[in-house]
Amino acid sequence: MDRFGDPTRWMLAGLLVVASLLYLVLPRPPRGTTTDEQGVQRTIITVIGGAFERDRQMWQAIEAGFERDHPEIDLQVMRGGGTQRKIDTMIAGGVAPDILEVQWEQVQHYMDAGALLDLAPFVAADPDLQRDIHGYTDHTGRRHPPDFFEFAMEAFREGGHQYALPGWYINFFFFYNRTLFDKYNVPYPDDEWDWQGLRERAIALTRDRAGRPIRIPRRHPDGRLVTDAQGWVVYRDNPEAAAIPHDFGFTFATWQHGPENFVRQNGGSFFADVGQPTERVEIGPATLDALWYLYEVALVNRTQPNEFVAPGATQDAAFRAGRVAMLGPVNVSVLLDARDRYNEFAWDVAPLPKGPDGTRAALVSPTGLGVSSQSRNPDAAFTFVKWFSSQRGAAVLSRWPLFVPPRRSVALSEEYFLEPGAKPDSKWAMVHDVSYPYTDPRTGESQIGYTVLPGAASIRAGDVLGAISQGTSELYYFGRFTRDHFDRFQRAHQRPPTEEEALDLHRAAFAEGVAQIGDHAEKAYRWARTYASTGRTATTYGAWQLWLPLVGVLVVASGLFVWRMLRHPIRLGPLERSQQRWGYLLVSPWLVGFLCLTAGPMLFSIGLSFCQWESLGSLRDAEFIGLENYKRALLGDDPLFYTSLRATLQYTVLAVPLTVIGGLTLALLMNSKVPGINLWRTFYFVPSILPVVAVVVLYFYLFNPNQGWVNHALRFLGWENPPAWLTSDQKLLFIPAPMWMFILMHLWAVGGSMIIYLGALQGIPTQLYEAAEVDGANRWRRFWNVTLPMISPVLFFMLIMGIIGSFQVFTNAYVLFESGGGPNNSTLFYVLHLFNEAVNRYRFGYGAALAWILFLIILVFTALIFKSSPLWVYYEGQRERRNAAAPAPLTPAAPTTPGVRP
Repeated sequence: MDRFGDPTRWMLAGLLVVASLLYLVLPRPPRGTTTDEQGVQRTIITVIGGAFERDRQMWQAIEAGFERDHPEIDLQVMRGGGTQRKIDTMIAGGVAPDILEVQWEQVQHYMDAGALLDLAPFVAADPDLQRDIHGYTDHTGRRHPPDFFEFAMEAFREGGHQYALPGWYINFFFFYNRTLFDKYNVPYPDDEWDWQGLRERAIALTRDRAGRPIRIPRRHPDGRLVTDAQGWVVYRDNPEAAAIPHDFGFTFATWQHGPENFVRQNGGSFFADVGQPTERVEIGPATLDALWYLYEVALVNRTQPNEFVAPGATQDAAFRAGRVAMLGPVNVSVLLDARDRYNEFAWDVAPLPKGPDGTRAALVSPTGLGVSSQSRNPDAAFTFVKWFSSQRGAAVLSRWPLFVPPRRSVALSEEYFLEPGAKPDSKWAMVHDVSYPYTDPRTGESQIGYTVLPGAASIRAGDVLGAISQGTSELYYFGRFTRDHFDRFQRAHQRPPTEEEALDLHRAAFAEGVAQIGDHAEKAYRWARTYASTGRTATTYGAWQLWLPLVGVLVVASGLFVWRMLRHPIRLGPLERSQQRWGYLLVSPWLVGFLCLTAGPMLFSIGLSFCQWESLGSLRDAEFIGLENYKRALLGDDPLFYTSLRATLQYTVLAVPLTVIGGLTLALLMNSKVPGINLWRTFYFVPSILPVVAVVVLYFYLFNPNQGWVNHALRFLGWENPPAWLTSDQKLLFIPAPMWMFILMHLWAVGGSMIIYLGALQGIPTQLYEAAEVDGANRWRRFWNVTLPMISPVLFFMLIMGIIGSFQVFTNAYVLFESGGGPNNSTLFYVLHLFNEAVNRYRFGYGAALAWILFLIILVFTALIFKSSPLWVYYEGQRERRNAAAPAPLTPAAPTTPGVRP
């Protein structure tokens, strides 16, 4: 000790050395400038690139091309796993990259949060850029149109401000399998094909394994074709063909944008009075007609692989296997994958079919690049944004046809985007939306595509379109409404329906499905409007009330500490004071971490739950709204609050008892002295320590409806139509099938609780079993009267932890369904809904309220378990204390003898 000094000081010195080394080694955010090998100073700007290998290659080419044209700027491209969420997190953290990728659904959020610089002054100072944006008239008087597509510029413009320049846009078209068309001698889609042509081709290409058509035309007795009111041929089932098709004529993206393309072509919309104060959800006659058209083609005529027509047949996989003739509408971003995957057959692309009025157009969704308001070098950042959207940048981008360049000179040029020799052959179909402008009947102006503009994106995108996507998937792909109606008919009549009865059932299922889509979309729209319209004017310094819980706890804690020091002063000697100082110093890293990273944020979130705050903005913009967030949830303004709570309670009621019973049963089996028992214990314990993501992926393949081992085993055991675990909310014992998958996933990892129970079982004194056996107790009585009471404290602990854990399920559901809630939101767990609201929809204040509601729910359940514990939890120490505290029984006093002490 004397030679080396105080070891605590050496420990502290070592920590300081390690911290210094980490500071030197660990990467830090790039600074504003750097100096290259030639001593030239270069300005650093940053941007987030994609996470996939193809994205990395694309951004390497963009980086090389830009720095070749601008050697004075160092463009640093950061990898972007979960790109948009990473960008949002960096914006909220105040370390945003200099250049922001702005998708149409994020534009309004970014504008409201002040995350983007207004580029109008930069554009005004650049005559060449103005000419490309607005067009120009040359010296001969000839008018040249803008090189930028007008809709792409308009998407990022508001009130005279330009918040981004377009980088690309996404449009929609059809893939078609030329091999199947040739096999069944059906003409390819061409420039003139329309809805009727799509229907006829889809039905003609839907065949059984022997090549026989599933549906054939219905004819009058004299041989004439039966047609409907539109003059279209009416089809009936082919009695000679198999019931389930082998080759399908048509499959379309059942998420919201797939049906919406057809809705817009028919002059319909899911919204009325778009952009006006009276805007609302409305499914009018034109929208209904388009939705019924898709339903009639896909489900009535059974041309699409879905859960009603062919359970377990996934759409993209069926097309990739060469069993689907037409796939669409799909967007251009899948083209590179198509070149790699579709190698077993000849394929090409076609534009969307013309609508009933002869209009051919598709949705177009622009994406732009903007300059972050947090950028240290906005001039250099704008230089890159301008270059990226220029002909040189668009030419580099066009080599990776994931998107369509926003300039006419590039998108319509065979030199760049429409490169000869590369798939597809019909390249004109990829840009048909900008090649065939149409007249908008509402405005009378020439229009390119059905532009998805940001106007009310903050209201519609995250909530309403999500609800519509969920509903259209349930209607068209999962076939839930159709299956329910046909199952009820089968149970009631014990026979399949006739053609006329089947059509009536289809119409009833369609009406119910569309009504639910409208109802859910209306609720989502009302919720989004309610959230957006609630709030008070923020004070100059933000919502100071959100700091009150944190400040209050710190004041109370400081007061208690001072009171204790004054009330009970402790006099310490020099050695004790030195030990106390070093003790506090050594625990200070943990203490600071606990206060700053755990306790502090928890207390801060209490105040935040009383505020309205979007996470992209500054806390100065938070608005104090009192209990509104709690009212929104508890009064049902949020349409998914009680849905998520119900799903979580279902999981808790089933998973927790099964886990407790399963772990205890397994521990009783493993509490034996037989050869190889340690190997069996290890075997059952290992699943509990496997990575969650790996387990979820394993279960994804096990429960695959078509190829998974689970359904293969169920079919082998005689279950003809086992559940579609991943795609259907079919009820099994009143619980949706996907929920059972999560319960089994949780039960599979019961080995962790088995170890705890095993330790408790081995701690029971053997004398108790011997005494019970002497008293004549059988095995069951020994378990009931000895084992359970002795391990009841462990059961109590596992029950509490199981309930807490069951209310916090997130990772499994997120990995399996991402941000969705599974079929019909049947597995939308509470924490997943909380994550969606706080992170995906930027409602951080409301998310904080949801977190504290969850805390209160868990607190209530825990309190009830604690309150009931004296009735069933046995503690030997407590019983002894109760016996010692009980008054002694009254006994008669013994007679006393004089002179003798009693």
